[in-house]
Parts: sequence; C-alpha cells; structure tokens
Amino acid sequence: MEKIAELQNVSLRKHGGKILDDISFDLNAGGIWGIVGPNGSGKTTIMKVMLGLLKYDKGTVKIDNQLVTSKKHSVVRDQVGALIENPSLYPYLTGLQHLSLYSSDKKKISTIVQQLKMTNYIKLKTKLYSLGMKQKLGIAIALVNCPKLVILDEPMNGLDPKSARELRMLIQQKNREGTTFLISSHVLSELQKIITGIIIVNDGKISIETTPSELKKKVNKQVIINTNDNDKALKTLNVLFPDDGLKSLIIDSDKSEKLNEYLQAIINNDIQILSVNDSQDDLENTMLELMQHKSDKEGSNL
Repeated sequence: MEKIAELQNVSLRKHGGKILDDISFDLNAGGIWGIVGPNGSGKTTIMKVMLGLLKYDKGTVKIDNQLVTSKKHSVVRDQVGALIENPSLYPYLTGLQHLSLYSSDKKKISTIVQQLKMTNYIKLKTKLYSLGMKQKLGIAIALVNCPKLVILDEPMNGLDPKSARELRMLIQQKNREGTTFLISSHVLSELQKIITGIIIVNDGKISIETTPSELKKKVNKQVIINTNDNDKALKTLNVLFPDDGLKSLIIDSDKSEKLNEYLQAIINNDIQILSVNDSQDDLENTMLELMQHKSDKEGSNL
C-alpha cells in the first residue's frame, strides 16, 4: 500500500530532555488517522516535525517519499494542508483575503467556503470572528488547495455540535476524494466516528499503531450477564465459586473459560437468564485502559 508519510526512528531533545523518543510509524495513503495521547505526550510535536516546523535530532521524516527537515520542506508546501493549535490570523484582513493568500483559485475558495458554511461572514475582518469562526477559517486554509495530506491539531476546538458533525462529514467526503488525514483530538467520542487508523502516543513514544477494531482486541473483553434476579445470581455464583472473587455479573476475559459453568449454575438455581452480551467499549475507554496498563507495567519494573 502506498505511504503518504513515513517517520523512522525520529528523536528530539529539548532543554536536556527527550520530547520524542525513537518515533517510527507509517501513514498509508487514503486513511483517516487519529493520533491520541495524554497532554504533553508529543502529539503536536510530531505534527510540527512532519511539517518541517521543528528540527529533529535523529531519524528521517518523509512526506510523499520526499525528505522533510526544518530546512527542506517544499513537499509540505506543495502536498500538505495543516492546522496546528490555533490558526494564525491577521485581524484586519477578511476571511476571504486570508484564503486568497493561500490560493489564487477562486473556484476552490468558493467551494470550501460553501462546504464549511462560512458564506455569511467570510468577507468580515477576522477581528470580529468568534473562536468557532476562526477555527473554521483555519480548517478552510488547510483544505482549500485539495492537498494529498491534511494534518489537523484539535480541529473540533470551538465548534458547536452541529459544526463538529458537519466537519466530520466533510473530512469523510474529502477522504473519499483521495485526501489522507492525520487528526489529533482530545474529543475521542468525535474522533472514533471517522478514523480508520489510530496512533497512541505516550511520553514521546509510540505505544500502538493499529486500527480501532484491532485496538479493542488488545484490552480485556467483558461479558455482561443479565437475569431476572441479578442479586440472587451473584450470591449463587459466590457460594459455588468462592475463589473467583466475583463482584458483579460483568465477567472479565480472564474468567471467560468458566462462563458456561456460571450460566449453568444460574439456571440450576431457577434464575432466568435474560441476556448475555459482550461489553461495548468506546475508543476513550479502550485507550485509557491501555495507557493505564502500560503505566502499571512500567511502574512494576521500577
């Protein structure tokens, strides 16, 4: 599969500490990639390195098979659109004048203005813009030239729920048209609705690079038993299986081999089983569980 971006063994030190520690990952063309992790984990730094905005100490960064450094990044200008942190705007220029600085194609400008529903205020000076209006303009600048790769850092900031939904739909539309996306967001409930791949960053390192479905396979799966008398069912299981330490009818994967025994015991005690379902973890819970597992593991090695 074609790669739109490659980072190999990238490290960056600042003020004597490692900000990025031997980072390696590939972005396959045509995906919508989410990059997530705790505050200060290195997400924005990775994006800035990919754009040639920060000098890295070691490794290689390539966009569309061309090397990117802080001194050599013409491919970024030609093939990448980006919004990093807050958009940098000139208060006395209009939104339309801003877009004209980045594109001379009036048709492309008109299209992105309509797609982001900015028509009513695009000719106003940006000093009059709300936070959400400024954010939309920053996104418009990133998208206006139909780049191969778009890098968005917290694009949902300042957007109301309706605008956030419209942005998700636009990202999916642009993706169908061939644009690859790398998106960071702390609003994981929004991110999980659109991404096809995910990169988890923790303490300047890549913890996981995978798909959302594969990610969920990495955490403990749980089975939820529901009966017509859950209290009685739990007491029954604790009497018959005192060493298992069951605290609820939510059965962790490490006890899943005994699930049939639990179910049979419940039935034998004249309790009706209403349902047996897998728990449905969302991306946020899955990521937090993995991060906690990693922290616990590292702590135990100290």
